[in-house]
Amino acid sequence: MTTKRRPIQRPAASEYTIKRLYLADTLRQDRYQISLNGEALAIVDFEKARAAMLGHKHPAELVSE
Repeated sequence: MTTKRRPIQRPAASEYTIKRLYLADTLRQDRYQISLNGEALAIVDFEKARAAMLGHKHPAELVSE
């Protein structure tokens, strides 16, 4: 009788993503969505998204604002 080996289950690393939204109701203002592991957390303006992309602020700080 042989036993099957199960792969080691590791928790997924937390991954923040920032993507630009193209919405008709934003009146031509750039809006960006901050997500954690695919779950939308906040929608922010360009300046806040830029600060996160450049590393001046952590995305979690922008979500709490």
